[in-house]
Amino acid sequence: MANPVGTEILTVQGVQSNGQLAATTEQFTLNQLGLGPSLFGGGTAVMEESGNVNVQSGNPLSNPASITNDNVLAVYTLPANSLSAAGKGLEITVAGNLGNDSQAKRCKLIWNAISPVVGVAVATNSTSFLLGDTGSTTNAGSAAGWAIQSQVYKYGISGSNTQIGQEIGTIVGSVHGGMGLAAALTNNESLSIAIAVTGNATSSVGDISLYNINIQAFN
Repeated sequence: MANPVGTEILTVQGVQSNGQLAATTEQFTLNQLGLGPSLFGGGTAVMEESGNVNVQSGNPLSNPASITNDNVLAVYTLPANSLSAAGKGLEITVAGNLGNDSQAKRCKLIWNAISPVVGVAVATNSTSFLLGDTGSTTNAGSAAGWAIQSQVYKYGISGSNTQIGQEIGTIVGSVHGGMGLAAALTNNESLSIAIAVTGNATSSVGDISLYNINIQAFN
């Protein structure tokens, strides 16, 4: 039997409380039941599932626990084998506020941080990758919002440990930092991968606030 596609019909026979079959039946597509891919409009293009795998938010979610280091503000650990086939990937957005003084501040998004713990300085090694970076900023001595958006997508065959990471855009207040170069990554896809957001405040922990982290996954 061929694999089912999103337009196949399932007929469901109801059962009454006395165990007898109901007089009526209902039909559902695999799309309605979430059992198969969807078709884009009336064409034949197949849309795989996508959605949030992690959302963290707070007012604020966190501030650095200490100053003068890349202190972890939030962590999401991608489960092992999530990047199991070409085309699977993540799009990550993190955002918050910076204080209204002229002291230097810096926020980063780090792919494959080493055992990160919120409130502790981040640890990295040669397999880690700086996926996003506001750079050091004084935000002109006024309060400002900040955001980093980045993506990582799997390419190559299953188990080949092949990913492409790229910073899509970084904004501090009204200043857009542009986008980073795409980089080939070789993280072990059979292991979990930790994604960490960090903040480095040089004067006061209240100078950096993280409000949201949103990680979208794509099949």
